Amino acid sequence: MPIKYDRLFHLLDEKNVSLNSLRYLKVDPLNPKTIQSIRKGDSVALPTLCRLCDALECDISDIVEYVPDADESGRRGLAFQESDAVITLRLFENPASAGYGNDVDENNFTLINVKSNPLTNKADYAVRISGYSMYPQFDEGDIVLVKQQPDVNIGEVGIFTVNDNTFIKERGKGELISVNPNFPNIRFTKYDSVVCNGLVLGKVDRIIKLPKTKLVNN
Repeated sequence: MPIKYDRLFHLLDEKNVSLNSLRYLKVDPLNPKTIQSIRKGDSVALPTLCRLCDALECDISDIVEYVPDADESGRRGLAFQESDAVITLRLFENPASAGYGNDVDENNFTLINVKSNPLTNKADYAVRISGYSMYPQFDEGDIVLVKQQPDVNIGEVGIFTVNDNTFIKERGKGELISVNPNFPNIRFTKYDSVVCNGLVLGKVDRIIKLPKTKLVNN
C-alpha cells in the first residue's frame, strides 16, 4: 500500500505508548477496527489521522507517509486524457506571403477541421504561408492559426495587409520584420495603408478528415 505508518510507530516508541493503548483515550478513542487497519497498513479516514495528530501533538506528516508502489509509477503526474473533439476553422486559400506579398480575397476560403486544444480554441481562422521570409519559424506551405485583433505588440508575429498585399511578418517599430535575413524588412510610412488582420498563434499540426455521413433516403 502507498500509505506507510512507520513514522507513527516510531513516534509511539519515542513516547513509550503502544498503538493498542489508543483505544483508551479519554477523547475520541480509536476503535479496534481502525487500529487493525493501521497495523495492516490499510488507509484510514482523514478525520482519524487528525485525531491522532491531536492526541500525539504532531503534524500529519509525522505519522503517515505516501510511498507509491512501483507498479503504479505510470499513474504519477498530471496526465490528462486527450480530447477527440475537433473545431472547424476557415482556411483562406490566398496564402499570406512570407516573401513579396499576395493579393487578398476575404471570400476565398475553405473549411478545415483541427484538433480542439487550448491553442486552436483561441484561433478565429487559419492562413496558408507562401514563401520563406519567416523561415525557420514558418516555412512554405505551413498553415498558421490566427486570432483576429486590430494590432499586435512589437516582437509578435501577425498577418498584415500593406497596400492590398498580405504578409506574415514580425511587428517592428515602423516596419514589418522578416526573420530570414535573405529577405528585406517592409518599411512603411504614414502614406501606406497598413492593416493588422490578427496575431499568429502557431501552426496547425494536422488537418483532421472527418468520416463522411451517408445520406439515407426515406
